[in-house]
Amino acid sequence: MAEKFSDDVITAVMTINNALKEPGNNEKFELMLAGLMMRDDLNQREADDIKDFQQLFITLKEKDKIRPGKIKPLLKGLGDIGRQDLQRLLRDGPDGIVQGGYESKKPQTKKPQTAREVPVGPSTAPNPVMPPSEEIMGEDLSQCFFVVVEHVGRDWRFLGRQLNLRQFDFDQIVEQHPRNLREQVQTMLELWKDRYRTKATKASLVAALRKCRMNLAADMAEKTATTE
Repeated sequence: MAEKFSDDVITAVMTINNALKEPGNNEKFELMLAGLMMRDDLNQREADDIKDFQQLFITLKEKDKIRPGKIKPLLKGLGDIGRQDLQRLLRDGPDGIVQGGYESKKPQTKKPQTAREVPVGPSTAPNPVMPPSEEIMGEDLSQCFFVVVEHVGRDWRFLGRQLNLRQFDFDQIVEQHPRNLREQVQTMLELWKDRYRTKATKASLVAALRKCRMNLAADMAEKTATTE
């Protein structure tokens, strides 16, 4: 069985992900990806697909470029952009927060976007297609899903049943991702979110995890931030 990263590392990855999403950090993240490509840790196609630090962490893990106790590519990447505070956080865990003087910031709550006014035209004019609003989709559980994928293994179907998914759903997921356990868990969670929308909350996911006796995953999920 492959070694898993510690809870401290997973928590650090989520904190760093939030820090690098703050205004003004987009160019720095692009610089980090460029450095990783120069050191052959990523290729151009992979770099183009990576949108944030969590996705970078997952990609390097799947490529076996990082593993528990060996995270040098990520540390070098953070060094490339002068974020020694985040280096310490990733390397030392909670101790790094204290020793490095890094103060984690609460993630900014997304403000609901107001739809632009559409000029009233002839009756034949097509209706504008608007993206699903957060009011319809409910909580953003991306960080919560990241933790669950890290901690839930081959028993993901058991969790899926607690989330009211069906055997037919599981069969389709396995058919889509026959050899990738992580993608199976991620797809199952996304299917649950798409199907139940506002009813698919962090609280209901944590409750389902506890019913499955997946208490470590439940504890970690409770610590994640959500936006509404």
